[in-house]
Amino acid sequence: MRTPAYLIPVFVLLAAPAAAQLSIQDLSTQTPTDLVNAIVGGGGVGVSNVTFAGDAVCAGTFTGGTGIVGFETGLILSTGNVNDAIGPNISGSTTGLCGGAGDADLDTLIPGFTTLDASVLEFDFECSSIQFITFNYVFASEEYNEYVNSAYNDAFGFFVNGVNAALLPDGVTAVTIDTVNNGLNPGFYIDNDCATPAVCGVDIEYDGLTVVLTVSAAVNPGVNHIKLAVGDAGDTAFDSAVFIQASSFVCAVSNDITIGCDPALNHIDGQSVDLSGSSFGSGIGSDLHLSASNGPTSFSSMGFFVASMDGSQNITVPNSGILCLGSPWGRYNALIAGNQSYPQLNSLGTFNQVTGEFENMSGTATSAGGLGFDIPIEAPFAPPGMLINSGETWFFQLWYRDMTVGGGMSSNFSNMVEATFP
Repeated sequence: MRTPAYLIPVFVLLAAPAAAQLSIQDLSTQTPTDLVNAIVGGGGVGVSNVTFAGDAVCAGTFTGGTGIVGFETGLILSTGNVNDAIGPNISGSTTGLCGGAGDADLDTLIPGFTTLDASVLEFDFECSSIQFITFNYVFASEEYNEYVNSAYNDAFGFFVNGVNAALLPDGVTAVTIDTVNNGLNPGFYIDNDCATPAVCGVDIEYDGLTVVLTVSAAVNPGVNHIKLAVGDAGDTAFDSAVFIQASSFVCAVSNDITIGCDPALNHIDGQSVDLSGSSFGSGIGSDLHLSASNGPTSFSSMGFFVASMDGSQNITVPNSGILCLGSPWGRYNALIAGNQSYPQLNSLGTFNQVTGEFENMSGTATSAGGLGFDIPIEAPFAPPGMLINSGETWFFQLWYRDMTVGGGMSSNFSNMVEATFP
């Protein structure tokens, strides 16, 4: 049994005032349906039969998340009081209570243990002639880093028709404290532990959190069911939470999306940029959404997406990374809806120096929330004459600024995303 923060004195760590902070509204002033409506986007998602199990203070909506969890607004489910998530990180053991009850589905993710203090949001949904749903999330916990690979391992899951869809991009590995941390899959992890050496640069209470991850799960024709759940394991001490991006829960077309040329070369901070893709809509106007993470954080790095119909190259260019695209390839600057009279939208962006997520520069983005970039079908882009058509397969990389060990400027490429458009 561990001693939670409310039973021991807490030594407050003095920190500089943050430029922005989370603002959270719990269920004492809104309904579970309000939470679901916050995350459901367009794309013809029909929602019904919303239920919530847990204490009213253990679920809510938030704003101010940009630069903290990687997206501005959304919902939060916690094993403690959601208002305790607000930074800065002043304790390594923040603990609240959510009624004590656990969840049977969460128990299956941690054999031999029983969950407690679960917050569980469930609803039915329906997609018209669509093959899967997708949404973006972040998992955060006070269990980091001291309880990695221990008996105390809080659990969370997104159960789509009974199957957990909270997986790493490999589609196999469940996202847990034991599978995403400083020692395992560190590219998906942000250390926020204030213990020596202090690295708590994120304005949030939790000692660690994932980068923005994406759920992609197959659904059935007609009505489907999803359970979003997080719970304490082993005991009720030390809070964990999941954040889900507003309007990111959408019905998606099953484009053929694969990853190639992976991993890319490491940048100056010792990681390789991870490029991933997800798709939305169908026909003209459907988008391939490209997201990049694990970017340089030690300096301000900019970049942009490049594209080609040839992904057969694998050429290491001195001080420039691995170019996977064959000729002709070009920088992606889309014209909205394929209309030459519209201004070009530049895929130019920068890496967030806290989270390592690629963010669009102001005024250049088609993507909501400022993360990644949307590639519209049947929209021409630079260089002139390149056009993505329905049924075609295209290849994408992110080019970005890097630095040499000696401090000189260089460049690098991410891995490659291959996508066949519907």
